[in-house]
Amino acid sequence: MRGWHQTHGGQNLVQSVIAFQSISDHLAILTINTQMFTIYAPTETSPDSAKDDFYVKIQQSWDSIPQTDVILLAGDFNTNTGADRTGWEQTMGYFGHGVINDNGLCLLSFTNTNNLVVGNSHFQLPQKYQVTW
Repeated sequence: MRGWHQTHGGQNLVQSVIAFQSISDHLAILTINTQMFTIYAPTETSPDSAKDDFYVKIQQSWDSIPQTDVILLAGDFNTNTGADRTGWEQTMGYFGHGVINDNGLCLLSFTNTNNLVVGNSHFQLPQKYQVTW
């Protein structure tokens, strides 16, 4: 990151960091004049207990932050939320892909419970950018 600072004015970014809290191997909170969750969720093939633990921790972390703050959740949720918005109209946009999987159901439930949206489902992208491997 040192080289990035020198060539991209990264010192301003470093100065805006207020706090960093590691919650687990899959979850951290970076406070940069706002709250930002950085996420790497368990994969679809992970044990259910790992997925459950992840969503318990993320909910506890979410609940610990003042809801007056601007809060960003960014990362790899390892999900497929699917293209069918039925029941998720407040959470999903019109541009989902494929068929929902178990991780997608967990993410949609979390976002719905907390009045959030799955941001990338609100942007129409070419198919090659809709899924990563």
